[in-house]
Amino acid sequence: MKNINIIRIGLFLEDELLKRCDAALPLTDYRSRSEFISAAIDQYVAQVNAEGDCRVLFPMLDESLDGRMKDQEMRLSRILFKLAVEVAMMTHVAAGTNEITDGQLAAIRKLCTEEVGRLSGRYNFEDAVRFQQ
Repeated sequence: MKNINIIRIGLFLEDELLKRCDAALPLTDYRSRSEFISAAIDQYVAQVNAEGDCRVLFPMLDESLDGRMKDQEMRLSRILFKLAVEVAMMTHVAAGTNEITDGQLAAIRKLCTEEVGRLSGRYNFEDAVRFQQ
């Protein structure tokens, strides 16, 4: 706690509340009961004035979202890797079994780009089979 502009005041607390403060104090980084109570008051005032003061919500939200985002990033990375392997396998199979000219390849790429865009990325093998029939 900063020692700038600290004013000593008398404070009346219920005995049970003071006991709860004292029990919680070792679980924190505060060195004294005064620091602990001052921080608690600061948090409460910030909560009451939440529209203009983001000290309460944002640090907790930031920590929570950061962990979740890292988890999601790892999941998406694994999914994208597996998908890339599958696409590479299909590409090699198709290239090895068909004789496709550069012009045909460009036309297929254009067709697929339009189809995937029209379907908002929800394209599957069944869509391709229906299209080819």
